[in-house]
Amino acid sequence: MKLKFENTAFDTIIPGIDGGRFDFTATTMSATAERLKVLDMINYLKGGSAVAVAKDNPLNLTNDTLCGKNVGVTKGSTQQLKHLPNVSEWTCTSQGKPAINAITLPNVQEALTQLDSKRIDAVFYDASALAWANDQQPNHFTTLQPRMDTRTDTNVAMGVKKGSPLTPALQKAIQSVLESPEYKKSLDYWGLGESAITEAKIR
Repeated sequence: MKLKFENTAFDTIIPGIDGGRFDFTATTMSATAERLKVLDMINYLKGGSAVAVAKDNPLNLTNDTLCGKNVGVTKGSTQQLKHLPNVSEWTCTSQGKPAINAITLPNVQEALTQLDSKRIDAVFYDASALAWANDQQPNHFTTLQPRMDTRTDTNVAMGVKKGSPLTPALQKAIQSVLESPEYKKSLDYWGLGESAITEAKIR
């Protein structure tokens, strides 16, 4: 089958699938209770979130020292809706420190542009997407290690309209990829070998 790729704002993906504009999403979307009400989701990668800071980390930031800092997140992402508020609570406000200041932006390119121009202090986004962005924009930012512990399931999944006849076919296709040597080879190329999974589980 021929695929037609459409780039769109993250917060328009689910309405687009629900309205029939898109057949499925292959972005780094994680399964949440809200999303599973309208989508079948098929795991394909162990993702996780990471923090990007200015090149060489001049502010010496770590995952635990973001209190009071301006951190970019993308509109509609789990980082904006769930992870950053939780991280801010348990690393900052619960300890009497200022909350992390979330700066909501339309997409990661805009967030990284603002980081590059020093208008924000960091970007909180999917680790795999930051690895891709670093390849496209080398020497513009540094990704903190390890990945942020968000205390949640870090699998990312392809999303299909709930009950779609496409769901079982897509699950079999993804499973065949996971079992292929190209899957691990591709992840290793991007420095994401730890992200490999073995089962394309339908959520």
